Amino acid sequence: MAHAHQPRVVIAGGGVGAVEAALAVRVLAGPVPTIDMISPTGTFVYRPMAVTEPFGGKPFAEMALEDLHETHDVRRIDGAVAEVRPDEHLVVLRSGEEVTYDALVVAIGAKPRPWLPGAVTFAGNPDVDAIRAVLDRIRAGEVEELVFASPPGASWTLPLYELALLTAAWIADEGIMGVSLALATSEEEPLRDFGPSAARTVRDLLGDRGVRFLNAQATNYDHEIVTLASGRPVRADAVITMAELTGNPIPGLPTDDNGFISVNELMGVEGLDDVWAVGDATTFPVKQGGLAAQQADTAASVIAGKLGAPVGAQPLQPVLRGMLLTGVTSAYLRGDAVSSDAAFDPLWWPPTKLAGRYLAPYLADRHQLDPASQELQDRVPVRKAGEEREEMRRLAIEFAEADALWGDFDSALRWLRTLEWIDGVLPAQHAELKERWERELATH
Repeated sequence: MAHAHQPRVVIAGGGVGAVEAALAVRVLAGPVPTIDMISPTGTFVYRPMAVTEPFGGKPFAEMALEDLHETHDVRRIDGAVAEVRPDEHLVVLRSGEEVTYDALVVAIGAKPRPWLPGAVTFAGNPDVDAIRAVLDRIRAGEVEELVFASPPGASWTLPLYELALLTAAWIADEGIMGVSLALATSEEEPLRDFGPSAARTVRDLLGDRGVRFLNAQATNYDHEIVTLASGRPVRADAVITMAELTGNPIPGLPTDDNGFISVNELMGVEGLDDVWAVGDATTFPVKQGGLAAQQADTAASVIAGKLGAPVGAQPLQPVLRGMLLTGVTSAYLRGDAVSSDAAFDPLWWPPTKLAGRYLAPYLADRHQLDPASQELQDRVPVRKAGEEREEMRRLAIEFAEADALWGDFDSALRWLRTLEWIDGVLPAQHAELKERWERELATH
């Protein structure tokens, strides 16, 4: 990386990998390089919380990318990449503008597309209303069998599990009866990439909520029947799935047959000097924001070293972290090549959905939360998932009885619904309490 001027790091994209790369380069390389971010939009959208919006959750506040200029001296260039000319160290925008670089990080994401005709496809914020329409049909009694189906080959299915669990919680809160939920996936165990501890916890959560786990890929949906790869037919009045991801190829960059950019263990683009790629745009099999951030950190460490900073290259050693929203409490899942953890206490801090080394503390600070550190910190589990469920059970009973004592039977009954979710069915003594409190509520 030869340069006789102030070196210029160019980042293409405005999502998780791009923002993490900008933060990491500035932290590791200091004030030496200029950092330019090419993005057609001026905002960073916190996409993981979109699953809560159909159920009444508020949209997460967007962050203006211009904020990075104030905090980390990162300049945004308005535009989209049309071509990269590696031999000339040049990025050509669709507008025709040419941008030179000493180091280029490509974080342009992938393209979502529907794959199962007849199903409702959820790919984020634009699809919130479509999920709400399914909930309206459930409320109207038009949907008795609902199937959640993962796309073929999908490596990141956690949002689909969240949609299933949040739907189950919503159905319970609405007091709707007679709705059957199932989740169809080619995964042998729920969220298997997190390892065995997480899989057991998620399987228990699905069972507690009455969501059947179907270990088979959906292949077709027609005339209210989902056909699984095994040939088994499953009745479905509606199907919700995630989008299938395809590559977003840029002329000048090598890709595989699906359009994903080919990278090595240091996230360098195969066969090219001074070009790195991170996130969903790459051939890395798991497409997840936290992993995109780790890839960005790897690329930034190499770039900083090439710019003369005392930083050694940090080969990617992926750790999968995921916060699973369940409608009652969040489950924290973490897995790598040698370990698997699951707990209802945070396994990292700040305990955000996007677990980026620099991005998580940055966002926590922007939202006036105490990040406790300028870098993401892993934590040892305080309590295992089974212990936490027992504590939840105890608290639900205590709060229900306390609310009933004060005459708040509506709140007491809500706590019993929480207990029913935890145990799958109300024990006889609590079923009797439910009937008594329902009578009390009707007479008040």
